Amino acid sequence: MNLLKAACEQAGWEMTIRPDGRAQVVLDVPGVPRKADILEEDVPVRCVAELCSLEGLSEVSRRALSQLLARLNSNIQLVRGGFTRAADREFAFFETVLPTPHEAETFVEGLAALSVAFRLCGEEALLLADEAVAETYLHATRDFLANKNNETINPKDQPICV
Repeated sequence: MNLLKAACEQAGWEMTIRPDGRAQVVLDVPGVPRKADILEEDVPVRCVAELCSLEGLSEVSRRALSQLLARLNSNIQLVRGGFTRAADREFAFFETVLPTPHEAETFVEGLAALSVAFRLCGEEALLLADEAVAETYLHATRDFLANKNNETINPKDQPICV
């Protein structure tokens, strides 16, 4: 942990130790502070940040959120998004993995990638809790993907958020 702490501090990332002994890093995300837990139980070391709770989300919202995470997974290196259950809670998360403790520089790059992931779709993920927004998102991305090889994706020249 000392190697990671030194690498984080040298790169300007604030690492703190929680009362339960787990390490946390504050991510570089404007607005709401986002923190990631460093899980060092074994190699690989994982850095996990909760994106949003899945409690009470409709099936449509879950599908939209999973599609958003799948798109993120294919576009941002060093970060993986997914769903998990921990301590009787379900939530969506982003994580980065440090294959060995000796690759602290790669881990710091992973922290930057986690910050980028939150900047790109952190707020959007929260909006997908609204079933109407989730339906619109699913419809827009389905149309976009179906027509991505056509020149006129949006003939009305209206902005589309995908």
